[in-house]
Amino acid sequence: TVYADLVSQDDTDLDAEVTEPSGEVTLKPLPALQRRKGLTSIRGGLATISSALSFVLDGVSREDLMDYLRAEFPDYRDSSHRTLINILKNEFYVVREEDGVFTPTDRGELLLETSDPQDLVPLFLTRILGVDHVLLALSKEPLTTGELVSLLKRVNPGWTTEFSPRAMLKWLRDFELLSEEAGVYHLTESG
Repeated sequence: TVYADLVSQDDTDLDAEVTEPSGEVTLKPLPALQRRKGLTSIRGGLATISSALSFVLDGVSREDLMDYLRAEFPDYRDSSHRTLINILKNEFYVVREEDGVFTPTDRGELLLETSDPQDLVPLFLTRILGVDHVLLALSKEPLTTGELVSLLKRVNPGWTTEFSPRAMLKWLRDFELLSEEAGVYHLTESG
């Protein structure tokens, strides 16, 4: 069908890197209009992602995953639990659902094996609008929180509050791309 051929993507369609015949690896960014508009803030950050990946390692049903999330986040509504599943599937690309069973993607398995958040960085650079802008700006000079929030709001004109830009900056710190001291951001060695 047209949907299956053109719209539906599996994990292999999300390759953020291309290996050239010479052996050189280059990033394969999506056009700006096709990128996600940010990274959703979730309680626990990377620890939540790793914990959920460990839970789905051997394959679980949607209801089992919902029960797990209900136990982890009893104060969340079911709509928030479903949002967490969506974040794992469609934002971080670390779980997949096939025939009603959730399992880790190759990226998810790699993250579980290495516990290295750097394994997801190429995906962020090529699939999330604004990540590359932040890294490029900080490669020139350190910037304040306010300057980075303003930059991200220019890149994502629909953002009218500071919540989403600040959430993205938190994720970039969690993924060890940025460091922050006294409200001033710097690139880390990884960044």
